[in-house]
Amino acid sequence: MISRAVKDDLPEILDLQLRAFGEVAQRLNAASLPPLEQTIEQLLEEEQNAVFYKYTENGHIIGSVRGSLDASGTCHVGRLIVDPYCRNRGIGRQLMQALEEYFQGKASRYLLFTSEETPETLHLYGKLGYEKLYTRNTGSTVMAFLEKKV
Repeated sequence: MISRAVKDDLPEILDLQLRAFGEVAQRLNAASLPPLEQTIEQLLEEEQNAVFYKYTENGHIIGSVRGSLDASGTCHVGRLIVDPYCRNRGIGRQLMQALEEYFQGKASRYLLFTSEETPETLHLYGKLGYEKLYTRNTGSTVMAFLEKKV
């Protein structure tokens, strides 16, 4: 079930983030990734200006996404995460659709980034209408910046 996350959900979302991105870091053979370094304090600060959605199953959060709107009308989508054991069930797609519905009529475009080395994620975003703007080499990975215009 998808619903808006509340402040009390943030510790569980952070735990899920660490599991999901820990698995990605292993696949990329990366020592660390920024989502693995985020603290609960930073997450609480981020929550002040962002909308968080969660996907709950059997009383546990198994997916989440967040987004924030800037003054130009761009919705910055952040950290779509799904429990590694629950992937390929449409959870990520549903979370993205819920976030886009929330910002419908407010956002003129959606912007996000992901690793070029996660083809399943790039495939999902492509199916949702996101197009690659450019890539940037960060040293540990190549990031793809994607946009969806409204």
